[in-house]
Amino acid sequence: MRRNAAICTRGSDRRVVASRHRCGLATHACYRAIVTKGVGFQNVDGTADAGSFVVYLDTVSSVATVQAYKRRILGALGLREGMRALDVGCGTGDDVRAMAAIVGASGAAAGVDVSEALLDEAKKRAAGEGVSVELRSGDAHALPFPESSFDVVRTERVLQHVADPARVLDEMVRVARVGGRIAAAEPDWQTLVVDAPDHRLVRRIFDARCERVRHAWIGRQLAALFRDAKLADVGVSAETLIVTDLALANVLFELRSAAKEAAAEGVVSEGEAAAFVAELDSRAAAGRFFASLTGFVAIGTRR
Repeated sequence: MRRNAAICTRGSDRRVVASRHRCGLATHACYRAIVTKGVGFQNVDGTADAGSFVVYLDTVSSVATVQAYKRRILGALGLREGMRALDVGCGTGDDVRAMAAIVGASGAAAGVDVSEALLDEAKKRAAGEGVSVELRSGDAHALPFPESSFDVVRTERVLQHVADPARVLDEMVRVARVGGRIAAAEPDWQTLVVDAPDHRLVRRIFDARCERVRHAWIGRQLAALFRDAKLADVGVSAETLIVTDLALANVLFELRSAAKEAAAEGVVSEGEAAAFVAELDSRAAAGRFFASLTGFVAIGTRR
């Protein structure tokens, strides 16, 4: 395993989140749609406001440190001109377009997503930038491509939401050629930490938050999943996102809504939830706020 990479947020990230707040992302209703079991990214088109997911994805992707680890993944996959590449769960298609820029006209970049709303946005962006990509509607559990179609297959922050991560990985292996490279990047929500004095209260709130994610521990499970899929040359690295700006943390980690949801579920009292939020606000005002989340990236080769 590569040494853990600790990453801090930058001023540009704070400007990004300020813009997203003006769009109304940081509302309890939006967060609830994103993280609650049975809806959210498992069923974007079944929610009342698919546009909020576009805003959320844009916010995450605009963080400079997220952009950096995306570039590292593509570098580790050995993506180059002339290759065929696939992004599973492509969302608004940002990573598909990034791959298209690398593989060039002699290669091909494709994306698949179950959400028609996100695919529509992806198609608009590709057309607006004049980028040639292939975008298909499909279930990650049954990818709409023949066997051995791609040199590189990637997915990011998707396995945490799907019904059967192992089956999705098997599909990624199926559509990769022999010798093709496969990558998955996923958070491990049990690694979410925040500096606050009441450790037990923090853990109760964050444990309840984990329960609202279908596969909250998927990050730590990637190594075993890749080996179970019979991939060769499996490597796992860790990426720790350190956030010292509370506004950005509330977008990335849903801290305020986590406290509200925990209170609504009876995990903590309303007073405890309010105290948690007040403590974070106080630390932010004093320049002492700190939070982090660790994710894992697994890369392997199809035999």
